[in-house]
Formats: sequence, C-alpha cells, structure tokens
Amino acid sequence: PAPIPPRLLTDLKSTAPEKRRAAADELGGLRSRDAVMPLIAALTDKDAKVREAAAFALGQTTDSRAVAPLTKALTDKDATVRASIVFALGMIGDRKSGQTLSKLCDDVSAMVRAAAVTAIGVMQDEQGVDELKEMLADPSFDVRYDAAWALGHFNEANHEFTLAPEY
Repeated sequence: PAPIPPRLLTDLKSTAPEKRRAAADELGGLRSRDAVMPLIAALTDKDAKVREAAAFALGQTTDSRAVAPLTKALTDKDATVRASIVFALGMIGDRKSGQTLSKLCDDVSAMVRAAAVTAIGVMQDEQGVDELKEMLADPSFDVRYDAAWALGHFNEANHEFTLAPEY
C-alpha cells in the first residue's frame, strides 16, 4: 500500500474539528495499517464527531490492534460514538468482541443496540444467535429490523429461526 500522505496526519492534529474529522474519514478510506495508531489516538478527541469518524475508520482498517482501544472507548457518553465503535468492532470481526457486542444489546440507546445486532450478524458470531432472537422483541423497530437482517445472514441450514409467532 501507498504511504499515508503526511497532510492527513497533520490534519488529524489540527485545531479545527472539521479538519480532524475529514482526516479520520480519509484515513479510513485508505484502509492502511499505518493509520491505526493515529486513529486510536483520535478516539480520545474532545469532539464527538472526530471520535465517531476515528472509530469507523479503525473498523475500515480491519486491524485487530484496534479491538482493545475500541472496547475501552465504549464508555463514551455519546451514543453516536458508541454506535460507530460497535460497528467498527463488527467490521474488524475479532471473535473476542462477540461477548462485548452481546452485552451492548442492552444499551440504553436504540442506535447502539441496532449497531450491536448488525455487528453480530456481520461477524457471523453464532454465539450471538440467541441474543439476536431476543432482540426481535426490542421496542425499537430499527433494532428489530436489524436483528432480523442479522439472523438472515447466518447459514440457515445450521439454525431454525422463528421470526414471527406461530398461530
């Protein structure tokens, strides 16, 4: 892969949050392992949109070095940031994240719960199937929809799913 343009690393440290966010977005698009450490540092940015972009960008790298820092960052107060972190964990696909994702199905934010069920489906984490089935009864339509989508991505030969009550 081509080296990271130095401009992006400079912009990631800019005083302007818009520049930092744009740099994180662009670094994610490069999908470069060299971007992982600067993006991990951006997970603690004071601006929520920068943290959100950094988390998503780390997911785009699919580098397992990001799993522990992303997991630590799940304490973020901003639900949009937490949802981006959850989705990033799903993109990385590290099986060690499965239990963390299942726990996030209980998050107060429907956005985070929806991201968690989507990530479980993307990862094809069979240990999360029971959690996904439970999420079909979530009060949020988006969470129920994403749980049904996630269940649909598992090999149906190995699971019998009941997506609607039997009458």
